[in-house]
Amino acid sequence: GASRICIGLGGSATNDGGMGMLEALGLVVESSQSAKSHPHACGATLLGLRRIAGADAVRHALRGRSGEPVALELVTDVTNPLCGSAGATAVYGPQKGVTAEMRDPLD
Repeated sequence: GASRICIGLGGSATNDGGMGMLEALGLVVESSQSAKSHPHACGATLLGLRRIAGADAVRHALRGRSGEPVALELVTDVTNPLCGSAGATAVYGPQKGVTAEMRDPLD
């Protein structure tokens, strides 16, 4: 079995904290935002993030045949800084639903 899994993250995934990936792995992203208006993690979810649940189930799923943990490595293809005018929020945030009003608090 595998001992390491590498997941490639595009530029926009570096901005949302990987919340979409976390949901795909089975974690539950809980936010104060309405589930009807934001059924999946997006920029608006970050502003109201309360907790991320389900880590035990994912931890259990990421075990090799021998029971040893499988390393999960995240790889990105961008060199943007996290913050600032060329940062992830300014450049990729709009792809995740970040509006101009949301940009500064998220940054």
